[in-house]
Amino acid sequence: MTIEQPTKTQNARGEVVLGWPGTVFATLWGKKTRTGGGESQQARQQHAVGAYHWEFYYMAGITSEMRLNDGGVYADIIEVDESRQRQNELHLDVVERGV
Repeated sequence: MTIEQPTKTQNARGEVVLGWPGTVFATLWGKKTRTGGGESQQARQQHAVGAYHWEFYYMAGITSEMRLNDGGVYADIIEVDESRQRQNELHLDVVERGV
């Protein structure tokens, strides 16, 4: 599983725009637990979504601007929980789209 960071560019107004594909920030191994799921509507199309919680060994620098790539299945990072840093743990809540 990899953590990817977006490519940052500027639009015509000078605003920062995040783009994909990005670059690999880190390759990690961890424990994945399903926490929910359902459907969402985007651009008048129904999409399945899956919510998951990941546990990893602690790594600094991961943010909610990044995404997970789990064998070609992409997930948006919703929350980065670093409260267990002293236990050498990092917890991420993510949402997979189109699953």
